[in-house]
Amino acid sequence: MKVICLWHVVLVMMLDPGAGSRRRRRCQYGEYQPVGQSWCSLCQAGKYSWGGASCSDCPVGKYSSSGASSCSKCNAGRYSTSSGASECEKCGTGKHSDTGASECRECKAGEYLNNSSGASYYCLPCDAGSYSTSSGASECLQCNAGEYSETAGASECLQCNAGRYSASRGASWCPKCDAGKYSLGGASECPQCNAGTYSDRGAFGCQYCAADTFSESGWATCFDCPKGKTSKRDYGSTGCQPLDKFENGWLIAFLLLCPFAIIASCIAVYLLCRRLQQKKNVMGPTAPPAAAMGRSKSIEEI
Repeated sequence: MKVICLWHVVLVMMLDPGAGSRRRRRCQYGEYQPVGQSWCSLCQAGKYSWGGASCSDCPVGKYSSSGASSCSKCNAGRYSTSSGASECEKCGTGKHSDTGASECRECKAGEYLNNSSGASYYCLPCDAGSYSTSSGASECLQCNAGEYSETAGASECLQCNAGRYSASRGASWCPKCDAGKYSLGGASECPQCNAGTYSDRGAFGCQYCAADTFSESGWATCFDCPKGKTSKRDYGSTGCQPLDKFENGWLIAFLLLCPFAIIASCIAVYLLCRRLQQKKNVMGPTAPPAAAMGRSKSIEEI
């Protein structure tokens, strides 16, 4: 019986010379040997081993290829949701993950991530002049004309203040309106001041020209009327006109002739009084009333 068993072993060695070595060799890392199996096998992808009787699944957030002795963390921008993963999935646009992630997170408002090209795995802040209002954005939108965003990572754009403007999309600041122009809030341009008005730089409204001054459209200041002319209006005049000669001549004549008129009036009053006095002297004393004469006669008779 012993001879038969020994012959069986010799026959197996002759047919499979490596059988003895496999039976005696210990499995390496990444291999396993189930109970009753005489050789070592490689672990499948998604599993690992340290040379034991079986392979273990990689935990969530990790992966492995076949014959692995350990599992690797998923790279940034990738994830694995279940154990035993042979590879990690890529996060969608607008989402990101750190290394070893089991899920992806959406980018916050004011951030974006377009990882379709694989150039970046982390959310980036929107540049100045752009914004993203919601989470999970794959791109940022430019601010409209009349708006701006001054810093990176904006979740909304602000309107330009009165006296300022932005003429194009994607503005990071609003310059002041030039002198002679103005604007209200959220302006994409600065209109010119109307004739008869003016403005300083950065104005949100135009002011009327004062009396005896004038301006044309878009002027930064009002100019005085030339000598001998006056403004056409008391305020907000668009031009000047010659002075009224009759009105001014009458005023001058009144100022010059006023003393002579007073003297002439006094002389006229004096002459009138003198004529009345002369007339009184020519007529003589006045006779007493008849009633008084009658009363005197009756007294004499008594």
